[in-house]
Amino acid sequence: MKTVEIYPTSRAIRVRREQLKEHNGFLPTLMRIDEFEQRTILIPELIMVNSLQRILLLKDASKFNSFQKLKINRDLIRFFTKSDSILKFFEELSHEEVSFHDLINGDAYVEFAEHIEILEELFENYRNLLASKGLTDRAFLPHNYQINSGFIETYDRLELFLEGYMSYFELS
Repeated sequence: MKTVEIYPTSRAIRVRREQLKEHNGFLPTLMRIDEFEQRTILIPELIMVNSLQRILLLKDASKFNSFQKLKINRDLIRFFTKSDSILKFFEELSHEEVSFHDLINGDAYVEFAEHIEILEELFENYRNLLASKGLTDRAFLPHNYQINSGFIETYDRLELFLEGYMSYFELS
């Protein structure tokens, strides 16, 4: 039986390799969960944006008047430090299947409605910029991916070892 064991960290893989040294027979394939995701998710006709492009394109997407209300400095070095938080926020919303509309309607965020609307405009501007260049971002994966069944079908068994929490997207 051809098995792949998927672990959250390289350290967990090292521990498993030590355990397998005593094993006779066919050994499973070992990989990190991020590597498994890269091999199983296909994005047809798009290229994943790299980390530098992400920041530069997000900065370009922020060129609209109401963005100033967020009081985020657009100087490249200062924007660089804030952009990671914005992009992680976009990813989390997308991967947890939460819309900007849901946030605005939530009691806890009602006082931030204007800021959420500005972030939604930034999100859409960023999406459009990426699309115009044939790129995509992790924040848009849940909406434009395919499963690489060819890769998955090479294994008879998949074993996933988790530490922590999986998003709705990862679970699906």
